[in-house]
Amino acid sequence: TGALGKANGVESMIKLARACEQAGGEIQFLIAGEGSEKKRLEEMASDLGNMRFLPVGDKAMMQRYFSLADAAYISFASVPVLETTSPNKFFDSLAAGKMIIINIPGWIRQITENAGCGFYLNPADPEGGAKMLKALANNPDRVKEFQRQARHLAEDQFEREKLCKQIVSLTTAINGRS
Repeated sequence: TGALGKANGVESMIKLARACEQAGGEIQFLIAGEGSEKKRLEEMASDLGNMRFLPVGDKAMMQRYFSLADAAYISFASVPVLETTSPNKFFDSLAAGKMIIINIPGWIRQITENAGCGFYLNPADPEGGAKMLKALANNPDRVKEFQRQARHLAEDQFEREKLCKQIVSLTTAINGRS
């Protein structure tokens, strides 16, 4: 879900979908987004039977899309500055309790792996990624554990009320020092 621009590196997901289709199996890929690369990406994926582009809608529709998914693929182009990004789709995916698959290094990869809510797939190795996804498709308990950990991470570190209290505490501490 989300933006389909050059920075998003969605080509890696299409290459992964192609590798999964060639490996056989039931893994499906859904994309709901808009952006400057959408038409090119749709053309690139036009021959794939396991990838669909869905219409973008309001928050309720996007929540329905999340309910269809076992995992969220967080994708960015391989540009070092993007390793520092904080995409909404990451936080939405955690809140929805979805296993996280990430294609870039950086803080999101670290927190995903440390929390046990997902893993990194090297965008330069779609065949290796397809093998990993196929193994997970045959291990639903492992997927459920990733999902439980995603929801736990959302509640433990990114719950709005906790973050507000931290901001108030930090602001109070800074103002007390002035």
